[in-house]
Amino acid sequence: MRLARKTHYGIQILTYLAGHDTEWLSLRILAEELKIPLSFLKHIGLALKRSRILKSLGGVHGGYCLAKTPNEITLSMIFRSLGETVRLEPCKARQCNHTKCVTGRFWEGVSANIASAFDQTTLEQVIRASTLPTKN
Repeated sequence: MRLARKTHYGIQILTYLAGHDTEWLSLRILAEELKIPLSFLKHIGLALKRSRILKSLGGVHGGYCLAKTPNEITLSMIFRSLGETVRLEPCKARQCNHTKCVTGRFWEGVSANIASAFDQTTLEQVIRASTLPTKN
């Protein structure tokens, strides 16, 4: 499975906003800080707002902030709001429907396990994991 750039940026935006939980951050600031093209960030922000993960406030002191706590936002919620498919595509043949495929059921089980893990993984866990010291 490979994440689309939109999903990768969406997770970056949300983790950044989680670190600024009391502030409204403008699109311009988010774009500059995260090095995301402003026009692309607008589309991502709108999708996350529509799914009620983000909220927005207009005006000079407005911008975006999280609509939920990081513990309430799962990776699956983020993926769905950005149109990401959470499924392995191991078969190269497009006509494969796994009915006669020897490994098809195995890959479907793996996909189900991955989807379940994303359902249970919160933004808070992602943030915490990214701040752990790395082993050398």
